[in-house]
Amino acid sequence: MAPAAREAAPSASAQALRNDAFAEAARLRPSLRSVSALRRVPRGFRLSDLRDILWSVNDPLDNVREYIADEDQTPQPPVDEELLTAVTGALGFPLPELLVRLYTEIGDGGFGPGYELLPLHAEEGESLLGVYETMVDPGTTWPRGVVPIIDWGCGMYAAVDCLDDRGAVLLFEPNVFSGDWAEVWFLDNDDLADWLRSWTSPTAWFSETGEAEGGPTPWADAAARLVT
Repeated sequence: MAPAAREAAPSASAQALRNDAFAEAARLRPSLRSVSALRRVPRGFRLSDLRDILWSVNDPLDNVREYIADEDQTPQPPVDEELLTAVTGALGFPLPELLVRLYTEIGDGGFGPGYELLPLHAEEGESLLGVYETMVDPGTTWPRGVVPIIDWGCGMYAAVDCLDDRGAVLLFEPNVFSGDWAEVWFLDNDDLADWLRSWTSPTAWFSETGEAEGGPTPWADAAARLVT
């Protein structure tokens, strides 16, 4: 069977339609919940453009819910205020608002890519607090203020920089260690919201569709954030 032809780049007219669609989608934002809701968006551009439009206007937790439904995952019950307060108190710093919403509105783990979102705290097994407390002391390999959220396996973790205004998402990849721990830290996405939206993207580096594009890049702040 001959390989499918690649989509051509959008023409100027298609690009104009795409721009109009962004404006229309933004106006309709309160009612947008899935691609099928974009019926009033002008035609003339690719499905990938529709996905971009949806990501630009949707609450990123909507994409998380879509991912959970597509993967048939069952989140654990959401955390309550008491547990959240206890965990942030033990950490010594607050979690980004969007990360708090992930735990309080969606669930305390049991969903997401990789080995799924880590629970905030657990008596047995891995948890956000447990891994952080183990890894951060004395701070030579894991920077303070960076919390693990997903176990990718083989010692790798997705982590969120809680000292960053946008909640940058990092990749800890100890398998590439060659003498400098700063070299095992990579920037996955400089915005937690965009990273959560990427869960439903077939081009995310962790996607299993085989359509991955790009990937994490060296984290420029790693050396400055590690204790030497």
